[in-house]
Amino acid sequence: MVDYNPFAEDTLNNPASAYGHLLLEKPVHYFADYDPPFFTLTRHADLEAALRDIELFSSEFGQGPRFTPPNGMLSDPPQHTFFRRLVQQAFTPGAIRALGARIEALAEELLDAVEGRDAFDIHDDYGFPLPVVIIAELLGAPSEDIQQFKKWSTARSRPWVRPIRRPGSPTWKRWAITCCARSRCGARRRTRPTI
Repeated sequence: MVDYNPFAEDTLNNPASAYGHLLLEKPVHYFADYDPPFFTLTRHADLEAALRDIELFSSEFGQGPRFTPPNGMLSDPPQHTFFRRLVQQAFTPGAIRALGARIEALAEELLDAVEGRDAFDIHDDYGFPLPVVIIAELLGAPSEDIQQFKKWSTARSRPWVRPIRRPGSPTWKRWAITCCARSRCGARRRTRPTI
């Protein structure tokens, strides 16, 4: 039996170590101490199979360890298929190749920003901002809003690891910020489309 709690402070502070342990010891882990209970999959083949088998696996209850109403790309077909078709042209192999120089330049900028430091966080300083900035640019977010876009992205993903407790809590406020961000970006896209 593997002792794994995705909500434990040790896990939240060092998820890579916890996931590495799961991968070696229990690649498919059932966590019963949550409502609803859920599985954690750590092998690529298992994840791929789950994502492709929409009859057996569903996004109906969210893609994190809490319920989120299914929407957009985080939903089941046919809604997922509709949204995927809307964005897939921006992510074709040719479109990504065309972004190569920009991705490399941004990667260099992020590495330059941490050069000379005694320590830095590979996720916060590099792994997270690299795709967020590129995606924000693809979506047409103005460069002056990139930092805000990163905050919205963090707010959007935070509830997946820390369940929303009650209105007014910090997690609930982050969720409200996400709703505001969606509204603001949607309004901007309708008035200034770029894709």
